[in-house]
Amino acid sequence: DRINGVTDVLSRVSKLVSEDLEKAVGTAVGQDKDGSPQDKRPVLAVVPSPAAFSLPGGKEGLSAYRCSLTFDPRTANGHLSLSLENRRAEHLISGPRPVPPYEVRFDHTWQVLCFQSFKSGRHYWELEVSKPWAYVGVTYETIPRKEKGKRCMVGMNDLSWSLQLDEHQLCAWHSGRREALAGPSHHSRIGMLLDYEAGTLTYYGDGQTRLHAFHCAFTAELFPACWIGEGVSITLCST
Repeated sequence: DRINGVTDVLSRVSKLVSEDLEKAVGTAVGQDKDGSPQDKRPVLAVVPSPAAFSLPGGKEGLSAYRCSLTFDPRTANGHLSLSLENRRAEHLISGPRPVPPYEVRFDHTWQVLCFQSFKSGRHYWELEVSKPWAYVGVTYETIPRKEKGKRCMVGMNDLSWSLQLDEHQLCAWHSGRREALAGPSHHSRIGMLLDYEAGTLTYYGDGQTRLHAFHCAFTAELFPACWIGEGVSITLCST
């Protein structure tokens, strides 16, 4: 009888777990907003907020990998204006400015890459985002740049990875697939730790809270990338 009782309990627990997983997996439908992807793709299960995860060597450990970045003006879309010695990118609401037709420029996508790239080692950097309408991540150099549509956006292809900053929810993107993240969606400063050999890209929010980590076997140089919504500015922090 005891064995039968235990079996019944395990069976009920298994059923509850299965039901919870089914509820966690759904399809998110978002509103298309001037170039921001409309979310009609299958969404992975929501990931609990990992506030308790430890940093590699603590906050001081992250500082050991800090690097200095600048935006590459040749890549900046005409709607984006660079300042502060190319450490600040702002999406102008006044409309696009005339820019030289460089081959590496994003012609139709509100995006800019950093001048620096990484193909080995650990690297940590932080960005200040004025408003939650942006995608921040890394990409291979071969990301599309001349097409119209969302395939050129960081995270919307198999060449890049990004964190979507939105006023309602944080989301992780790769290959056009969205993973909704639990926890606070508002973070004024985002930290990013790239460990090339380990194949990880980890995001940290305000207070060094760990937000998400991508895991991938990287195969080429990675460039930090930012997609910037209207009226939004992103600043690459020097300290």
